[in-house]
Amino acid sequence: MLELVPTHDPQTFNDVVASMPISSPLQGWGYGEARRVLGQRPERYLIRRGNQTVGAVQLIRKRLVPGFATLYAPRGPALESLDLLADAAQAIQRVARPTDTILKLEPPLAIAATEDAEIPSQYGPLHRAAAEQPEHTILADLTRSEEEMFAAMHSMARRNVRAAQKMGVEAGRDPDFEGFWEIFTATNERAKLGAFPRAYYETMLREGNKWGRSLPGLVAPRGPGTGRWVLSGPGRHDLLPVRRQYPR
Repeated sequence: MLELVPTHDPQTFNDVVASMPISSPLQGWGYGEARRVLGQRPERYLIRRGNQTVGAVQLIRKRLVPGFATLYAPRGPALESLDLLADAAQAIQRVARPTDTILKLEPPLAIAATEDAEIPSQYGPLHRAAAEQPEHTILADLTRSEEEMFAAMHSMARRNVRAAQKMGVEAGRDPDFEGFWEIFTATNERAKLGAFPRAYYETMLREGNKWGRSLPGLVAPRGPGTGRWVLSGPGRHDLLPVRRQYPR
């Protein structure tokens, strides 16, 4: 039987999350603090089997209506094996409050998008439902050479890369949050997109240093191992030269 042990130590919790083969930066301590800014309450637990730690879970309690809430694990729980998911769900149910009317887990299990791919409709007591995070993710192998990655891109993407090179565009790290916020706001206004309050992104930057860095117009938390998850990528069209058509 699995047991959930509360933890209030960010380093210990993040170390366990990062060490699990099934994991995500959205289970990191910093992401929970960002959700706290939105009025949601994070709770963190280590998942134990006897004396062994086999996972961790960050649960976000979100108020639905007065007296009722959702208990949500964004891209979680982080687990040693997916075989533990059903037992972990039961352990989570034992720490839930009577007012937690919905329990939603989103284990970051990668399923290749092939024609014959099947997404399980059920894991133990858990039934598939609508996810809060995007269900489809693009995975890119960054261990390949630049030439190999470029050749594998869609022709439109290759054209955009060549156009950016001609415009002198360079990618790099920059801690300038004000620059990021200007670009981010301009993108949302132009595309009529919704966004969280500024304090949410400031908290992501402040609390998420274990997971990543800020880039102008890009928030990319570092995940377990050497991976990165791009959460948003806005841009200022009015700062670009007049668009030209380039051959493929």
